[in-house]
Amino acid sequence: MTNARETRFAKRRAVVVGINDYQDGNNHLPSCINDVKAFEKILREDYAFEEIGRLVDSEATVAGVTAALQRLVADASPDDRLVFFFSGHGSTELRNGVAEQCMVLYDGYLFDDELSQMTQSLPPGIFTLVADCCLSGGLEKTLADAGVSGRWRRQSCARQSLHSCN
Repeated sequence: MTNARETRFAKRRAVVVGINDYQDGNNHLPSCINDVKAFEKILREDYAFEEIGRLVDSEATVAGVTAALQRLVADASPDDRLVFFFSGHGSTELRNGVAEQCMVLYDGYLFDDELSQMTQSLPPGIFTLVADCCLSGGLEKTLADAGVSGRWRRQSCARQSLHSCN
């Protein structure tokens, strides 16, 4: 259900990613694709999203997810609402001798600082990240502490509304 305030937003775009079956054959998960389907339904039916890119299992490569995120944030305006949903494994990996949080994609990792770099040019308050993965709490530190004063606020995903995150 949408109201007049919500319909003024120029674009409602999302990228939803879920990985049940990982490339290495180990550590498969039972319900990430079901999570994607349920979240996509909520975006369409409750928030009137029409542009939703879905990547599941072998489609959710580093290159595929990065390209989808670049399309998501391209030409964004202050009235847009952008959502990135991920359901899969999360991890802490050593990179250049530093432990960093990341989302485990089908063929590699999407590190928190890479996601932050892709979203830094967005107008404040239009991007929502929902990460259903281990160590997802560590992902928000980069978005919250990215060095852009006042831009990111730490909020619980369950409490952040898609239409009132300013």
